[in-house]
Amino acid sequence: MKLQVTNNDALNIIHEAAENGVSSEDSVVKLHDMGISVVGSIRIIREAYGVSLSCPKKTVANHPVWKKLSEAATSFHKELERSMSEAAISLYEDIESFSIKQTHSRIFKM
Repeated sequence: MKLQVTNNDALNIIHEAAENGVSSEDSVVKLHDMGISVVGSIRIIREAYGVSLSCPKKTVANHPVWKKLSEAATSFHKELERSMSEAAISLYEDIESFSIKQTHSRIFKM
């Protein structure tokens, strides 16, 4: 059963754990069990352990407790990139077609 705590309460708990030598990996599990989000966990690990942002991003995102979410986010991100790419190509083709029609219209009005 997950505890529901605020991010500030979680930060205090994890900061104390860090001072007592608990690893950041173990703290990720504790944060997950408290119901803290990935983003909240990254922020808390960074603040509690006094590390740069890249370290907790890797530790949290690659941790097994977040594996399903990480995989789903990766899949979503790839689909979003594909869709945006298709939309950009379609928009470019529409603009190019419009530009050709405008140029053609100007030439034949002269």
